[in-house]
Amino acid sequence: MGWSWRQNPKVDDDMQKGYLAWGLGNLTEAMNDYEDALMLKPDETDALNFLGTIYEEMGLPAKAQEKYLTALSIDKEFLPAYFNLGMLYWNQGDPSKAAYYFQKRVQYGDPSDSWTMQAQRALQKIQPSQTGPTTDKISDSEDLQRRILIKRVLDRMDQ
Repeated sequence: MGWSWRQNPKVDDDMQKGYLAWGLGNLTEAMNDYEDALMLKPDETDALNFLGTIYEEMGLPAKAQEKYLTALSIDKEFLPAYFNLGMLYWNQGDPSKAAYYFQKRVQYGDPSDSWTMQAQRALQKIQPSQTGPTTDKISDSEDLQRRILIKRVLDRMDQ
């Protein structure tokens, strides 16, 4: 196994199963696996973050927000949740909340990290819209790029 979630073989197994199910498009199975991991380790921020992303894919932004915020309540420097919250709020048309979370991602992240750079670019797109109402959303191509990057990171972790 490529991943190790805090040296707990059962949590590791549940996380791996969730990742595989998600990759195959079985969101319900993936959610169940991540929830199983959380039953064993309630502070597993990766499971919370992955659940949040799945909820977003299912069109349940309030549940996604809850999972991301729970991950941040456990670890205030859990970078993926900051980026995902920024994306969530931006896509909901709330640039001020999006900017806050992208800024936190930039603040806590390594400046040379690709996710930090993406958050910085998102901030640059948001800043001009801060002066008035906006309906701009992340484009489909930017959302696809985010999903591809998530998959690449997870694949690298797998190796």
